[in-house]
Amino acid sequence: MRVQAGPRDSGHTLHREEGEISSQQQEGNACFQEGRFMDAIAAYSKAIDLIEAYASGATRRSGGVSWRAELLSNRSVARLKVSQIQEAVNDAKECIVYAPDWPKAYYRWHTLYPLCMHAFVCAGLPQGIPSVA
Repeated sequence: MRVQAGPRDSGHTLHREEGEISSQQQEGNACFQEGRFMDAIAAYSKAIDLIEAYASGATRRSGGVSWRAELLSNRSVARLKVSQIQEAVNDAKECIVYAPDWPKAYYRWHTLYPLCMHAFVCAGLPQGIPSVA
């Protein structure tokens, strides 16, 4: 699974960067599968940070989807699992920015948006008024 090379890339540097990012993504995926959602969030965040730090060609996966979008999508679901609803929605919206043609990006956002609105409305209720879940 190769990514597209950037203009400054000789191949060797990109391969190392790709490996570090992929390693963090795999770590996040493993943590998610084990139910360690906070660890998954940390690993996905680290992978996103590496993409930003390298500012290289390590931005697109072989299927054409932005690697950052894929990581944001994964982190969004992990955040939902730990009830970080607003952060999950923010990741889903950012995912759309990086992959505007990827249906899964819109699926994430449309799945999460109603939850965010419910949390926002319920958070604003006066004390003593129960929320309807």
